[in-house]
Amino acid sequence: MIRLLLCLSFVLLGAISAPYLLQYKGYAVINIGLYTIETTTLALGVMLIICFVLLQVLLWMFRRLKYLFFDNMALPQKWRKRYAHDAILKGVKAFAESDWSKAEKLLAGHAKQSEMPVFNYLAAAHAAHLQHNFNERDRYLTQASEDPDVQNMVQITKTRYLLEQDMKKARQHIDTLEITEHSSPTELKLAWFTYSAQSDYLSLLPLLDAMKWHKIIDKATYKEVYAQAQAMKLFQALSFESLQDLWSELASADKRNPLLKTCYVQSLNRFDVDQAKKYIATELKHKDPELLEIIPQILHWETDEKVSQHLMRLYKRDRENLDLVRCIARLCLGARLFKTAQEVLLPVAKKKTDNALHLMMLGEACEQLNDHSSAMSYYKSASIQRARSDSNQSFLSGLKTYLAE
Repeated sequence: MIRLLLCLSFVLLGAISAPYLLQYKGYAVINIGLYTIETTTLALGVMLIICFVLLQVLLWMFRRLKYLFFDNMALPQKWRKRYAHDAILKGVKAFAESDWSKAEKLLAGHAKQSEMPVFNYLAAAHAAHLQHNFNERDRYLTQASEDPDVQNMVQITKTRYLLEQDMKKARQHIDTLEITEHSSPTELKLAWFTYSAQSDYLSLLPLLDAMKWHKIIDKATYKEVYAQAQAMKLFQALSFESLQDLWSELASADKRNPLLKTCYVQSLNRFDVDQAKKYIATELKHKDPELLEIIPQILHWETDEKVSQHLMRLYKRDRENLDLVRCIARLCLGARLFKTAQEVLLPVAKKKTDNALHLMMLGEACEQLNDHSSAMSYYKSASIQRARSDSNQSFLSGLKTYLAE
C-alpha cells in the first residue's frame, strides 16, 4: 500500500511538472575524459528513470535466481528443523505429563537440531534418571558438558543425581568440584547434604561461615556442626601437646560447651590420666550431663575419694538430677558398693518418669545383694517401660510418616 501511494505521488508530481519541463528544457553537459555528452535536462531525467527501472529489474531477477538455485536447495534443511521443532514440543509436553520414556526419546533424538541442545540433553538426562537408566543419563550429561559455558552447571546436576543414587559416588564426584567458601550457594548446598550425611564435620568446618551467610543453615545448626567439628579435632589429637594447642585455640565460649569439654577430657585421659581427673574435679560444679556420662569410664569410686565426696555433696543438694544419680550409681556398681547404689537409685525408681535404665541398675544392685525378688520386680518394670517407650516411638514415627504423606 505504501509503495502504491509513493508511485501515485511520483506520477502526479510528473504530471504537474511536465508542462514546466517541456517549456524550460534546460541544458546539461557531462564531460568524462575525452567524451562529452550534451543533452537537455528533461532527457537526462528520463535516462535516470530508465536506469533506475533497469536496476530494479536486475535486482528482481537476482532475487528470483537466488530463490530458484539456493533457497530451494535449503528447503530440506528447513523442513528438518521444522520437524525437529515439532518433535521437541511433543517431547516437552511428554515431560510435563511425566511420560519419561517418550520425553527422553524425543528430546535426546532431536537435540542437535534444537536451538538449545543443552536444555534437551539435561531434560533427557532427568527423564533417564527417573527411569533408573543411569548409563544413558551419564551419556546425556557428557554430551551437554561439551558446551564449555555450562560445564560447571552439568557437574552440579550430576552431583545432585548421584546424591539420590549412591552417596559414596556423590562424595567422590563432589570432591572433584573443589568447593570452597567462595563457591556458589548451589555448590555449598550440595556440599552440606553430602558432608552432613557422612558426618564429615571437618570438611564442613571451613565452609560453615559461607553456608551461614547464604542461609543454607541456621544459627543453631551452625553452632552444633561447629562444635562437632572441633570435637573431632580434639579426638584426633596425636599427642598431649597438640591437644593442648587445640584446646588453647578455642574461644572461651567454646571451652564452656559440654560436648567439647567431654571430648577434651576423653582425649586428655589418653595422654595424662591425672590431668583428666583434675579437670573433672574443677568442672563437676556445672553438672554437665555429657561429662557425668563419661566419669565412670575414667574415675574409680574408692581410689578417687575427693571426686567421690564431691559427687555425694552435689547429690545431697540435688537429688532430682537423674544424670548425677546415674553417674554415682555406675561408680558404685563398678566399685561393688551395691548398698550405696541401691540407696541412690531407690528414690528415682519410685517416680513415674521414664526411668527404665535406673530400674535396670537398681535390679542389678538388688541381685548382687541377694534380694532376688526385688531384682526380678525391677527388671520386669524396666522391660515394661522400655517396651512402652518403643511402642510410643513407633507410633510417633508412623504418625509423622502419615502426616508427611
